[in-house]
Amino acid sequence: MKKSDTSKADLRRQAEEKLIERKKKTAPLPSMEADTRRLVHELEVHQIELEMQNEELIQARAEAEAALRQYTDLYDFAPVGYFTLGRDGAIQQVNLAGASLLGAGAERGNLVKRRFGVFVSIESRPAFSAFLEKVFSTSGSKETCEVALQREGSAPLWAHIEAAIVDEQRETCRLVVADITLQKQAEEAVRESETHFRIALENSPIVVFNQDLELRYTWIYNPHPGFAPQTVLGKTDAELLPADDAARLTEIKRRVLETGVTAREEIKTTIGGQAFFYDLTVEPLRNASGNIIGVTGASMDITERKRAEEALRESEEKYRTILENIEEGYFEVDIAGNFTFFNESVCRLLGYSREEMMGMNNRYYTDETNAQELYRTFNEVYRTGVPAQEYDWEVIRKDGTKRYVESSVSIRKNKSGQPIGFRGIVRDITERKRAEEALRQAEMRYRGLVEQTPAVIYTVDPRRTDFFVYISQQIETLSGYSPQAWIEDAQLWNNIIHPEDRERVLAEDARTNETGAPFDIEYRIVHRDGHLVWVHEEALLLRDNSGQPTVWQGFMLDITARKLAEERLTASEAELRALFAGMTDVVIVYDADGRYTKIAPTNSINLYRPLDDLLGKTVHDILPKEQADYIVAKIGEAIQTSQVVTGEYALQIGGKEIWFAGSVSRLSEDTAVWVAHDITNRKQAEEQIQRQVETLGMLYDLSRKLSEMEDYDAILDLVTRCAVESTHVTFARVLLLEQDDLVARAAFPVRVLDHALQVGQREPLADHPTCQRVLDENTPLVIQAGSPEAGDCASFFLGIAQTLCIIPLHVHEHPFGLLMLGEARDPAREPFTTEKLHLARSIGDQTISTFHRAALHEQTEKQVQRLAALREIDMAISSSFDLRVTLSIVLNQILMQLKVDAADVLLLNPFLQSLDYTAGQGFRTPGITHSHLRLSEGFAGKAALEHRLLHIPDLTQESGFVRLPLLAGENFIGYYAVPLVAKGQVKGVLEVFHRAPLNNIGGEWQGFLETLAGQAAIAIDNAQLFDGLQRSNTELVLAYDSTLEGWAKALELRDEETEGHAQRVAEMTVKLARAMKISEAELVHVRRGALLHDIGKMGVPDEILRKPGPLSDEEWVVMRKHPVYAYEMLSPITYLRPALDIPYCHHEKWDGSGYPRKLQGEQIPLAARLFAVVDVWDALNSDRPYRKAWSKVKALEYIREQSGQHFDPQVVEAFLQMADSR
Repeated sequence: MKKSDTSKADLRRQAEEKLIERKKKTAPLPSMEADTRRLVHELEVHQIELEMQNEELIQARAEAEAALRQYTDLYDFAPVGYFTLGRDGAIQQVNLAGASLLGAGAERGNLVKRRFGVFVSIESRPAFSAFLEKVFSTSGSKETCEVALQREGSAPLWAHIEAAIVDEQRETCRLVVADITLQKQAEEAVRESETHFRIALENSPIVVFNQDLELRYTWIYNPHPGFAPQTVLGKTDAELLPADDAARLTEIKRRVLETGVTAREEIKTTIGGQAFFYDLTVEPLRNASGNIIGVTGASMDITERKRAEEALRESEEKYRTILENIEEGYFEVDIAGNFTFFNESVCRLLGYSREEMMGMNNRYYTDETNAQELYRTFNEVYRTGVPAQEYDWEVIRKDGTKRYVESSVSIRKNKSGQPIGFRGIVRDITERKRAEEALRQAEMRYRGLVEQTPAVIYTVDPRRTDFFVYISQQIETLSGYSPQAWIEDAQLWNNIIHPEDRERVLAEDARTNETGAPFDIEYRIVHRDGHLVWVHEEALLLRDNSGQPTVWQGFMLDITARKLAEERLTASEAELRALFAGMTDVVIVYDADGRYTKIAPTNSINLYRPLDDLLGKTVHDILPKEQADYIVAKIGEAIQTSQVVTGEYALQIGGKEIWFAGSVSRLSEDTAVWVAHDITNRKQAEEQIQRQVETLGMLYDLSRKLSEMEDYDAILDLVTRCAVESTHVTFARVLLLEQDDLVARAAFPVRVLDHALQVGQREPLADHPTCQRVLDENTPLVIQAGSPEAGDCASFFLGIAQTLCIIPLHVHEHPFGLLMLGEARDPAREPFTTEKLHLARSIGDQTISTFHRAALHEQTEKQVQRLAALREIDMAISSSFDLRVTLSIVLNQILMQLKVDAADVLLLNPFLQSLDYTAGQGFRTPGITHSHLRLSEGFAGKAALEHRLLHIPDLTQESGFVRLPLLAGENFIGYYAVPLVAKGQVKGVLEVFHRAPLNNIGGEWQGFLETLAGQAAIAIDNAQLFDGLQRSNTELVLAYDSTLEGWAKALELRDEETEGHAQRVAEMTVKLARAMKISEAELVHVRRGALLHDIGKMGVPDEILRKPGPLSDEEWVVMRKHPVYAYEMLSPITYLRPALDIPYCHHEKWDGSGYPRKLQGEQIPLAARLFAVVDVWDALNSDRPYRKAWSKVKALEYIREQSGQHFDPQVVEAFLQMADSR
C-alpha cells in the first residue's frame, strides 16, 4: 500500500511538472475564480496523469509483446524438441525442432492431435508406453527414457526423452526430446572398436604387458610359448630370464621410469637354451592424474627376420666374391647410364681403374654410333621392361684400342617397383669377331666361285639327308625358291619333284644314302611359277680321315632345253601329221595372182565354196571384188617383203557374216600360204564392249549434268530426253507418287504422232494394281499392248505404244515414282532387250540419286533459312520491347518461310475476354484490322479455348468463319489458327491464310508454324511483362516522391515559419543544377535530397527546434547533429542513398568551417554546394521569429560576400546569373 501511494505521488509530481511546461508555451487562461481555477488545474493534472498512465500501458504492452515474440522464437528455434501431450498420448503442441525430429515429411500443423507413439519404432513402443504411463502415474517427478523414432521421409534416429506433468489435473505432460543418434553411433563405434582390438590382439604375435614401479608383471597378453601368464605375473625379468638378458631389459625399463620418454630397441634373449630377437617398445604407464605408476610395453618376435637378414648378408658376400672372380664383366648403372657398381673384369676390359670408372658414362668409352645404339637398346629395355639379350657393340679402351663386346642388360627397380637403373653382363668377343671375319672372307671367295658356275652347288648333312647346309644362289633361277627357303623347308625338295618322277627319285635317294654310292639321276621338278624344269643331279658323299661321312656335296644342272629339243625332234613329225587334221583354221596356198593352188583339209565349213569348186580358180572368180582385191594385195605384199602380213575381213557364208583374221607368209618366189582364223565371236564381243562403253559414257554425261542441276523440272526433262535418246524408244514419262496418286511430272517428246503426253495428269494408284506391284516388288516390267497385264495400264500406252516398260523408282527402299518407256514399233523388230532394261534402270537410279541429293540440299537450305528466321526473331524479342515491331518481324518470317499469302495476330484482352487484331501482313484490304471476337467465337476463339491448332482446308465451304465479310476480295481458301501460349496462358491467336488449299504440306511445315507461333507468344509475353514492369516502376517512383513530399510537409508542420520552404528550395536547386549542366538522371536525386534536406531535424527535440530565441551552446550541439541523423535515417534506404549528399552535407562550408564533417572545397558534394546557396537565399528572403525577411538586393550581396567562404565561387556565379535573368 505504501508503494502504491508513493507511485501515485510520483505520478502526481510528474504531471504537475509537465503542466507547468505546457503553460509556458501556451497563452494564459482568462481570469477565473479560485475554485474554478483549482478545479481546472486538477482536471488538467488528472488528464496528464491519464496520458502518462496510457503511455506506460502502451509501453508495457509493447514490452510484453516483445517478450512473447522472444519466448516464441526461443521455443520454436530451441535445439531440442518440445511436445505437449495429453493423457491419450496425442500431440497438443510442438515446436519447430520437434516437428523436424519427426522427419522431413512431418508438417507442424499436421502433427497436432496425432499420437506421438506412431512415430516410435515398433521395438521401442512397449518401453515408451510404460514410460508414458509412469509419467502420468507419478507425482510430478521427471521421468526419462531412450527410444528409436521412425520418421516420415527421413532416416530413423535415437531420441532421449524427459517428461513431467504440467497441469494440476494431471491431464497433460511436457516432453523434451533430444537427438542422441550420434551418441548412440559413437557408443556402437566404441563397442566395435573394442571388439576389433580384442580380435586383433588375440590373433597378433605381439606380446603386450604392464609392470609396476618395481617392474613386476601385473598383466601380460600372448607371452612367449615358453611361459604361461600365471607363471609370469608378479615376477620380475631377473626371475624369468638369464642374468645378462634381464639386466639389459631392466636398464631400458628403469630409464623409461626415470625420464618418462618412450624407448624402442631390438633386444636378444635366451629362452629354453635358444636365442630369440625382439623389437621392444616401452612407454611410461600413467594414472588418471598423469603420474607414472609403471611401464607398459609391446614386443614382437623378429627372430626369423634377423635370421633372414643374416642369410642375406652371407648371400651377398658369396655373390660378391663370385662377381669379383668371374671372367665376364658385371655392371650396374643408373637411369642416366652412369656406373654405380661393377666388378674387376669390367675394369680390365676398359683399362680404367675402379676410381676412374665410378660415375663414368658410356660416352667415355664408345664412339657416337655405338653410343646411339646403346641409348636405343637401354631405352627399349626401360620402355618395355624386357631384357636385351646378347647384343654386340664396340668399346674404346683407355689406351685407345678397340674391343668388341657382347652384352645382356635388364632393368633394376626399387622396392616400390620404380625403375632406378640397369644391370648387365659384358664379355670380350674380339677374338671371336676376328675369326668370324676371316671365315666370312673365305666364304665370300668360295661363294663367288660357286655363283659363277651355271650349276647349283649344295651340301647336305649326312645325318639328316633332307637338310641342306648350303645351296648356291642359282637354285632360285632353277626352282623359283630362294636358298633360304631350301634351307628352312626340309620338305621343299620332295614337294617340287614331279609326281610322275617322285617315286623313282626318292628310291634312288634312299639307295645312295644306305650304300654311300654316288647319286646320279635326271628328273623333273615343278618350278614355283608352275612350269616344268628338267634337272640332272649328281652328289658324292665326302668322308674324313677316319672314314666317317662328313657331308654330301653335289650339283643340280638345268637340262630343260636339251630335253625339250629332244622332245621336239621326237614329236615334230607327229605334229606335222596332225597339223591339218586338228586345225579349225582355213589354210590355203595362193599364187601371186590369187589362184587357189592348194587347200588344207581343215574346217571346210569356213570355205566360201566347196573345195573342188575353188582349186584352179582365182579369188576374183569366187569372191566379191572388194574382198578379192584385198586378198591379192596382201599376197603380193608378203611375197615382196618376205614378212608375215596380217589383216581382217568379212565374208557372207551360209547367210551369215563371218569375220576372219588372215595371216599370209611367203612360201616361194610366186606363192604364199594364207591362214584364216574365224574371229566372229571376238568381233561380236568387241561390238558389245563398244556399246557398253557408249552406254557408260552416256550415263557419265547424264550424271555430270544432273550433278549441276537443282531444279526438279529441269532434272526430269533431262532424264526423259536421255532415256529416249539412249534406249531409242518412242517416248518416256516420269510419274511421281504424290499421296495416293501417280502424277505425270515430265515427258519427252511433248507430242508424238499428234498425241500429247499429258504432263500433269493425275491418276489414283489404286486404279493401277500392276503399277502397285512394280513398286512393291521393285522390279521392272515389260507389257505388250493387248496382253492381260495391259488392262489396268491401258491409259499409259497413250494410244501410241505397242510395248510399255515400267521402271520403279525407290529412295531408300521407299517408292518414289515410275519411269515409263513406250515403244510404238513392232516388238518383233524392236524388242525391249536386257541391255535396254539395264540402261533404263541405271537412268532411273541416277534420277533417284539426283532427286535425293537435291531434296537434301533443299531441306538443308530450308533448315538454315528457318534457323536464321528464328535467330532474327530472337534478336528482335531480346532487343526491342515494342510488340508491333517484333510481331511485324515474326509475321514477315511466317510469310517468307511457310510460303503463305497472309498472316495476322489477334491479341487476347483478358478483361473483355476478346480477341482483337494487333498486327498483320499480306492482306489486300484493311478489313481484317476490324477483327474483334469473343473468346468463344469463330475458329480463332475455338483454337484459343481448346489450346490446339485448327486447320480449315477451304474457308469458302465453312460457315463457322464469322469474319468472312471482312475478307471480301481476299479470295482466301486455306486457313490455320494457332493459339499463342506462353507459360500455360493464352496470349492470343496466330492466323495463317492462303489463296490456295494448304494440303500435303507435311508435319514439318506444321511443326515450324507452331514454333513460330511459340516465338510470337514469347514476344507478346515479354512485351506485356515489360509494360507491367514499367507501369509498376512508374507507380513506385510516384509513390516514393509523394512520400518524400509528405515527409517534407510533416517537417514543415513542426516549424510553421518554414512552411513551403522545402518545395521552394527543391525547385530552385533543380533549376540551378540544370544551369550547372547536371544530367537529368542526377536531377531526380538532387530534388529528393532538397525535399529531405532537414529530415534529420526529426531527431531534434521540439523545445530546441521551436525555441523562439537564440540557442545555447548545448542546444547547438544537438541541433548540429541533424545532418548525421539524416544520414543514419536515409543511408539504409537503397532508393534514397543517391540523394544523401544534400541532407548530409548542406551545412558544410567552402572554407571547411561547416559541420558535421568540416569538409572543404570540392570535398563537399556538388549537390550540397548548390543547395547551400539556395537554402541561405530562401532563408534570407523569409520571415523568421527573430527577424524580418531581407530584401533581394541585400540577400544577393550577402551571398556574393560569402563566395569562397561559405559558398563555392562557381556556384555563386551561376546563381547570380540565374537571379539576374529572373
